Amino acid sequence: MRAGHMISTQNWTPKDIDLTPVENFVQKIPPDGDVAPYEAYKLALKSARLLDYLVGIRAKVELFYLRSRSQYRQTFEMKSVEYNDKSVADGERRAHKDEEVSKLREQRDYAEAYLVLIQEKMASLEKLHYLLKQRHQEAEREEGRSGYG
Repeated sequence: MRAGHMISTQNWTPKDIDLTPVENFVQKIPPDGDVAPYEAYKLALKSARLLDYLVGIRAKVELFYLRSRSQYRQTFEMKSVEYNDKSVADGERRAHKDEEVSKLREQRDYAEAYLVLIQEKMASLEKLHYLLKQRHQEAEREEGRSGYG
């Protein structure tokens, strides 16, 4: 698959994001973190695949955010000039109140919030991945020292 198809945002919004696979994965981890070594190995592999999944989502959300921000700025500037009857400040004040500008600002803000959400999910999943990997590696070292395995 070409990268352009992977990050296309045509007819897509961050509200289309499905984080169910990530949430389901996190539910599999016991709250006390006590995971058998082989299970930790399997979960570490799964977490690596989920991180890859989130990388694709982050790219789409970031592109959506950048486009939303640009669209908002362009529209705001055009409206500001359009409403600039008395002064620049008056034009900007009236542009901020414009319905189209307000909708684009809201879209930009949502996109930014989704970007932060995805970045935080990735950071959390990375930590979990390394903890699982560490659990598996510690068990392997222990087996090697005991002569079993």
